[in-house]
Amino acid sequence: PDRRDAMLDLACAIEVFQTAALVHDDIIDDSDLRRGKPSAHRALATDTHSDAIGHGLGIMLGDMLATASVDIANKAACRLGSGSVVSAFLNMHREVEIGQVLDLAVELNTLDDPEELASASLNVFRWKTASYTTIAPLEFGMLAAGLAPADARRLALAIGLPLGLAFQ
Repeated sequence: PDRRDAMLDLACAIEVFQTAALVHDDIIDDSDLRRGKPSAHRALATDTHSDAIGHGLGIMLGDMLATASVDIANKAACRLGSGSVVSAFLNMHREVEIGQVLDLAVELNTLDDPEELASASLNVFRWKTASYTTIAPLEFGMLAAGLAPADARRLALAIGLPLGLAFQ
């Protein structure tokens, strides 16, 4: 039961991380809504009567959620007896951050070259979405089951990358 609970906590860590990423993404995209309700930074701006403070609090909220996600993952990994899970979790963080940078870079692409735009978009999908929706969860499960880190990574990429691209 403790291993099962640790895996559930690891799944929760991914959800907390995704929430952090969405809070930051909404700020970057200047989004007013998330799931039909005011985005976090907009709600905070309304509550504080200040766009600047709402924006700043939104950044800090995303940062605090990201930090909390690592803490949850670390505690779960300790219960699983797998330090490799934390390394994989931090790698997932980096990959999503790379994906966000690539997403911003795609905005600079012209619409004149559809093949380049499609390639750049697929690259964003790989790094920004597939990394945390499919690749990392598979990798975490394989690591928790005792696979060697290199094998878990290779298999997670082989299975999770096409699934993550299809998901996006």
